[in-house]
Amino acid sequence: METKTQLVSEVAAEPHDHFTRKTILGLGWSLGFQVLTQGSQFLVAVFLARLLTPKEFGLLAMVTVFSGFASLFNDLGFGPALVQRQRVEERHYTSVFWLNVAIGCTLMAGFAALSPLVARFYAEPRLIAIMSVLGSCFAIAALGLVPRAILTREMDFRALGLIDFAIVAVSGVFAITLAMRGFGVWSLVWQTLSQSILQVIGLWCVSKWRPRLLFDPKAIRELFKFSSNLTGFTAINYWYRNGDNLLVGKVFGSAALGAYSRAYNLMLMPLSQITYVVSKVMFPALARLQEDKARVKSIYLRSIAMIALVTFPLMSGLFVLANHFVLAIYGPQWAGVVPILRVFCILGMFQSISTAGWIFQSQGRTDWMFWWGTISAFLSIGAMLVGVWLGSPLAVAACLVVTGVFLTPPSFIISGKLIGMSLREVVGSAWGVLACAAAMACAVWALGVSLPSSWSHWAFLSLEVPFGMAVYALLIHYTQLAPYREFRAIAKQQIRAVVNQGHVR
Repeated sequence: METKTQLVSEVAAEPHDHFTRKTILGLGWSLGFQVLTQGSQFLVAVFLARLLTPKEFGLLAMVTVFSGFASLFNDLGFGPALVQRQRVEERHYTSVFWLNVAIGCTLMAGFAALSPLVARFYAEPRLIAIMSVLGSCFAIAALGLVPRAILTREMDFRALGLIDFAIVAVSGVFAITLAMRGFGVWSLVWQTLSQSILQVIGLWCVSKWRPRLLFDPKAIRELFKFSSNLTGFTAINYWYRNGDNLLVGKVFGSAALGAYSRAYNLMLMPLSQITYVVSKVMFPALARLQEDKARVKSIYLRSIAMIALVTFPLMSGLFVLANHFVLAIYGPQWAGVVPILRVFCILGMFQSISTAGWIFQSQGRTDWMFWWGTISAFLSIGAMLVGVWLGSPLAVAACLVVTGVFLTPPSFIISGKLIGMSLREVVGSAWGVLACAAAMACAVWALGVSLPSSWSHWAFLSLEVPFGMAVYALLIHYTQLAPYREFRAIAKQQIRAVVNQGHVR
């Protein structure tokens, strides 16, 4: 039987250039498809926001608070465990598959049974039918969890990206059609259900793996230590990231929740364009290199610096242009989003580089991740309650920002101990980018106040957005920031990798 040392040696023996090319190619495919996916998602959201009201979005958000939490238990963390584990056998894949199916069916039945209680909590009888339909997503999604884990482990991000893009495009057209025909909130419900169905179809068409009639309890136990701590963390993390929706919906109503969740989702959109894409690639990549601490630290610091290179200017620019952006894109009925969005933009900069989970998971220390998540959750939930006591959704957002900024440094300090990384090194990797982004935001603000107030919101955007992009591009090029040089080098390598792959075919 092969020892852990032998297995690690095999991974380490993989040619450095080959591994680098594979990672860069994965980043390229992920980023390319994520841009297409998020762009399509944004367009769908704009159309639906024009066709539906904040109250209808608020109704779905009320259910999403509970469905999102329940979905965390759909695989009990076994998907990431399959990716992180050095050696995986067929018995692991098949056993996890059948366990996921059983869990998915249980969640579907439980979600439907709890729907009357949730409807009573919000005093919204319509939630009973909505929850009963959305509960079927758990059983459907369970069928695709192992194929997705296998494709992720193989770093086949081209296939995964194509599937995600197709899901958003097809379900989006479906939802818009229903909204135009007057289906209201049900257009959002059927959009969610269709996404689950399309995802399973896509994964089973691409993946060659098929389950066998086999269940090995030992295989489950071998994965359980990693997966149980990860599930505990994600469950706690979920409530401190979504408990605000629960409180805002309960205390301030569905219309207020619609505006609040729209602001939060707008903040998340550019972050998911970058951070989520890099996370999908970096977790399996760092897991492969988990024994080489110095190399993990180097890759990690370079990665968060390049994330900041893109997300910091996006968040600072959105902060300055929030009023014109929201009113031009969504219309005056969404004006309440503007102040909340500005507050969330500050949080967005910190969240974009708060990627300590990469280190915890790749090093197999989900126990540390769980305990740090528990502490963070209690502090964040306390901040939400203070915001509710202050009496407005804006206050809730502001309290969350203060807590998020306070918690970011300790997360780097704790995770850094696993790979020999200091907080000074993290700050040093992103400091120059922050300075350039702040300077760009000040320049855009100065331009905005000098323009005629009689201009339309679209006119402001058409001038300020390209101006801000030009200023930021000049700043990072003139200062020759390290992440900027790294980004250019990776872009060149990506182009060469795609060209070489085409020649091989």
